[in-house]
Amino acid sequence: MSTTEHVPLILIRGFGGLNVDDERQVAYQGFNEETVYPHKRGENYIYEGLVLKYVKSLWHYHDATNVVGYYGSTVTGDVDLPEALRALDPKYFSGHRIVIDPGTALELVTAPGDARKSLWVFRYYDLNARNFQIYGEALARLIDFVRDLVALKAEAGGTKPPVNIIAHSMGGLIVRELVQVTLPRLGRRADECINKIVTLGTPHRGISFQGIRDWKFTEAEEELERFNPEGQADASKPWSYLNFSKHFPPERVLCVVGTNYRTYSTRAATTLNRLFSTPQEYGWNYNRSDGLVKQTSAQLPGAPRTFIH
Repeated sequence: MSTTEHVPLILIRGFGGLNVDDERQVAYQGFNEETVYPHKRGENYIYEGLVLKYVKSLWHYHDATNVVGYYGSTVTGDVDLPEALRALDPKYFSGHRIVIDPGTALELVTAPGDARKSLWVFRYYDLNARNFQIYGEALARLIDFVRDLVALKAEAGGTKPPVNIIAHSMGGLIVRELVQVTLPRLGRRADECINKIVTLGTPHRGISFQGIRDWKFTEAEEELERFNPEGQADASKPWSYLNFSKHFPPERVLCVVGTNYRTYSTRAATTLNRLFSTPQEYGWNYNRSDGLVKQTSAQLPGAPRTFIH
């Protein structure tokens, strides 16, 4: 059963390029980009990015991104935990590439406010890995962190709330890796720890032109294979979109579908999307995509959808 109560929110950004060095420098993985003040006559407004909107919203979300650290190698050493955190598993603080920072975690647990209304950014590119198995395991670990930390707060009454997830582009594929592969392998069900999922322009059924399928010389080969329409349509693969409903109720997912093919301002992608049109598009003259992902590809069978230009 889903809930309408406040639950923690995890943001996952997509990417899919060959080099992620620049991405590691972006504090909120793009979720707070485009906070601008155009200061133009007739358009005198301040547009706020997603993170800022949540922090300032009616629900007063607490930005908990810094509570968790992501590292390219395993963090070792004993950690002297404050009393308020000693109920947590010590393995959360050391012996892994994703660890809880005791200082910022203590602030989350002891400061006034409802920790259920907390916001987290999943910085998977800091792990120096281009592998979906690692991404899925890391996301499972983060969700366990979040639920256990929130349970320490009085407002939660010792219960572990599920989480909501908003995932952009490849981030949605990482969520599906968690739901369809990682948690089943651990003998767990995703609908017990995840409340609802929103995907933003996620290529659930792959990218139509799929030029990246030939990039087999890159370290990102396995990662980029998830964009392959042929693989996504192969039900024998556990991560195929055809298997999603076996592991999570599709009615608890909202697929946000982009309709502006000029979004990416990339002429090559626009041309390729027209060349590799889907059967429903009636050929070269149509480009029903967000500039990269076809509208049909950004949807999951049985899941609600909404179209945004």
